Amino acid sequence: MNNRERYWIKVRGYGSDTTGAYALHPDAEAYLGDALEPNDTRAAALALQIEGPGVATTLIPASDRDWFAIQLSREPDYNAYLSIETLSAMDTIMTLYWGDEEVANDDDGGEDSNARIVYRPERTGTYYVEVAHYDASELGEYEIVARWIRAYPD
Repeated sequence: MNNRERYWIKVRGYGSDTTGAYALHPDAEAYLGDALEPNDTRAAALALQIEGPGVATTLIPASDRDWFAIQLSREPDYNAYLSIETLSAMDTIMTLYWGDEEVANDDDGGEDSNARIVYRPERTGTYYVEVAHYDASELGEYEIVARWIRAYPD
């Protein structure tokens, strides 16, 4: 915010006939930004390493969507599944893409309200992950991790 700019605040009661006194206490804090932005388009996706360190970032502003790119350079083992998960106190949703094709999505498959996708890749190349908050009016911090998990037949 800039002290030379004018901002308008609309205040109203819950119902159309609500009247009464109220107090307004405006307070503004400087937002330093997310060091990983911009990553809110597929073209600006950040690299997410499988078995690498997780990426800690934020969904700010509230309608933010973060994109990550996962590169598969070798044909995956038939019993290998890619697990991508968010870790946070907020309710995340996640979608996995191969090109423009949505191949998997999840809302609450991880711990608490975190998203988790478990997918057996069939192709090499670049997969894209889109992360958002379930409620587009919310914001917060999260971490995203990618791991291989193995499933063996009985």
